[in-house]
Amino acid sequence: MTALRAVRHSPEFIDRDLGRTLAGASPHNARAAALSVTHRGLRVGFHADDIREFLVRCPGSERFAPFASTKSRFKPVLRQAIDRRTASASPEGRAGLRQGAAVALVGYLLSPPPKSKTTTQLVPVPKTVVAADGTKTVTSELLEKKGLKPAQLAGARRITAVVGIDVIRSIRNQGIDAALVNQLDLALRLGITPSTVRNWLKWAVEAGWLSKRPPWHGVPRYGICGVATPQPGKPFTMKLPAGIRDTSWDYVRTLNAITDLAEGRDNVADVILLADHPVWAYAPAPGPDAPSGSRRDGKVWLTALAIEAEVDPATLGVNSRTVKENGTSWKRINWDHDQDTPLRVVLDADACATGADLRVVDAQVRRAAQVAARQASLEAARERTERAQRATQKLLGKLDVPALSDGTAHDEWVQRLGAMVNRDDRADVPMRRALAKVLTKRLTGKPHTYDKPTAEAVACRIAGLSSSPTGHAAA
Repeated sequence: MTALRAVRHSPEFIDRDLGRTLAGASPHNARAAALSVTHRGLRVGFHADDIREFLVRCPGSERFAPFASTKSRFKPVLRQAIDRRTASASPEGRAGLRQGAAVALVGYLLSPPPKSKTTTQLVPVPKTVVAADGTKTVTSELLEKKGLKPAQLAGARRITAVVGIDVIRSIRNQGIDAALVNQLDLALRLGITPSTVRNWLKWAVEAGWLSKRPPWHGVPRYGICGVATPQPGKPFTMKLPAGIRDTSWDYVRTLNAITDLAEGRDNVADVILLADHPVWAYAPAPGPDAPSGSRRDGKVWLTALAIEAEVDPATLGVNSRTVKENGTSWKRINWDHDQDTPLRVVLDADACATGADLRVVDAQVRRAAQVAARQASLEAARERTERAQRATQKLLGKLDVPALSDGTAHDEWVQRLGAMVNRDDRADVPMRRALAKVLTKRLTGKPHTYDKPTAEAVACRIAGLSSSPTGHAAA
């Protein structure tokens, strides 16, 4: 078993790290939130006493008093978090967790969504009423909530397949039952826009297939609904509807292949594992004179999944008017099961024939250029901030800051500092904005007594800007 090495860190460092986990934890279940924070702290190597002290001093700490006010009260939560940590770190624990994730993923992908997710329903919505005397009353009224449409479910099902495989890979490699979801990278893999990725993820959460987890350093994380880390010495359990489990166990070979992330062992598993293949994302749309069966997109992938699993495509959200065309497209890919040719090889050949392989390379080059440009922009901004900090220290160190009440002296001081800024040949507009931001921060802190609006106005005058440092001002 892997030993847990605890390291003492500063309270500020712990607050930043565990604060992100607490922000994404359940606001209604204090014990679950405390368990999530404790598990996160153990996983990154925080000392148990530091984790308990964070729960005592964090915002809303009164709800954690029954679990963290004393070491004896904190011990059961700590014990459960250690069990969860050690279980996910052991090979047996990871294997059970991978199998549970595979059961949930296959069940969600091959089962119809719950009726409440596809039909209009009345849901209670909180409403705040303010009386004439200022008294606030929270009431509830029933409003219509429209369910997900078949096209929305189709997109949600495809992104569930891709993110679900990433979750199983994360369990295998790190023992973490959630996957980092960079929306730009996922958009590149699926050949869609980042806004479409956000919509598909939102619909997958609404359908009850994916669950949003606390972000990691600002990057969103998603898990598979109903899958939790197993406890040592206890049987693996999942919070899944009976219909989902029954559907999954009808595909035992698929479950085994998905659990091991192994291609070539089951046809249904191969289709799921290759949900993000470039042929589904970057094959050009067929023209008006193209022969039947030339389409290659996510709808064809969903139809292929239904055909290989021998379920009704309409159950998975495929439009009944396009089932025949999509089925013809899948047949034209020419995957001969009798020849034992891996599906990846067949799809690679089809991508080469349709030009999808070249289009995905172009997209990857553009994405790499965007990342490089973003990194260069961040480096330039960091350099400007450092220069602005040095310039601010130089400006404020040469002359005493006069009081605001002394109007004439204060105006002369602003003009002299502005003249010093204007003599700098490197003071372009981005540099002036950075200088105004740093000046604003310095003027609002001790020993100065400026309020923020006044400090911004003074800083903009010194930097030669006509508006706030965050605006699009011209020098």
